Amino acid sequence: MRYKFIALLAIHFCFLFTGANAVTVYECVDEEGNSTFQDRCPPGTLPANEKNIATGSKKKSTDDEVKPDVATTLYVMSDCEACDIVHGLLLQYGANFSEVNVGTDVELQIQLKEKINAEGSLTLPTTIIGEEVIIGYDRQKLITTLESIGYNVSDNGDAENQ
Repeated sequence: MRYKFIALLAIHFCFLFTGANAVTVYECVDEEGNSTFQDRCPPGTLPANEKNIATGSKKKSTDDEVKPDVATTLYVMSDCEACDIVHGLLLQYGANFSEVNVGTDVELQIQLKEKINAEGSLTLPTTIIGEEVIIGYDRQKLITTLESIGYNVSDNGDAENQ
């Protein structure tokens, strides 16, 4: 029994000193049902889900690191694989973004169509980064836009290799 305790303690210290290569992301839901994904839920929202996401980065972030201040919104619907991929890419680049699920809300769909001047059907995911509208999953355009405003992926280049 004593050896098991020592072994567990040793394993715990190994993980403690190797540095965590993951980030915890919370899905925060406001009173209107809109979801955002952040490192902690702001006032007026409730945590709906929590997920640990591997960053692959061995570099620790510093408080001195300044993130670009460009409004970024990801419009998605449930069970959308392309939406999940874009979401993951935004997280890899450390982008500050809000996520709006328009899947079952016709009014939100109409608002999005008006915002992006779309006629006819609506394609998801739709990502708006500043004034740039990216419809569907266009990996290269997403990466180019994110990097042009100052976001960078971790040192190991995971975003380029997916």
